Amino acid sequence: MRVPGILPYQREWLRADIVAGLAAGAVIIPQAMAYATVAHMPVQFGLYTCMLPLVVYAFIGGSRTTSVTTTSTIATLSASTMVGAGIAAGSSDAQ
Repeated sequence: MRVPGILPYQREWLRADIVAGLAAGAVIIPQAMAYATVAHMPVQFGLYTCMLPLVVYAFIGGSRTTSVTTTSTIATLSASTMVGAGIAAGSSDAQ
């Protein structure tokens, strides 16, 4: 039986995971800080939301291909679909 999370980690994955982590961090960290600023929260909250959940997921998560970030791809796609359909926040009708 394989235990999910960091326990079944293989040493061969380390180099690729470090490169992937640095590349993702270059995008996710500034984005999380910007979202905190837009929400009128201290910038540190953005850093907490992009780092702490990832560390927790590394130990308890079971999928190596799951995307765990501050933003949700599905929410972004849903919003762009709604805007494309003419539905906006506060609007009483769709065009």
